[in-house]
Amino acid sequence: MAVVDASIWVAYFHPQDKFHKEAVKIVKKLIESGEQIRLPTLAFVEVAGAVSRATKSAALADKALATMRSLQAEYGDWTVTAWNPRPVQ
Repeated sequence: MAVVDASIWVAYFHPQDKFHKEAVKIVKKLIESGEQIRLPTLAFVEVAGAVSRATKSAALADKALATMRSLQAEYGDWTVTAWNPRPVQ
């Protein structure tokens, strides 16, 4: 299972983001591997707001949300309401 935070999705959907290429590689690798993807519940709101602000395009923010929802529909429920990471040992 991989937890993919909003920052990766923002970079994925924003071509001018300095981490865009890296984010695309990460997301594609996770999808192709079949690994279960999880994300915080607020990620949808965070991604929409950040993409809209960074690109000044509500349409691109809508496209980002539509893409995330289609991935969710295709690969199953991948949203978590709480995440408690294990402490590093």
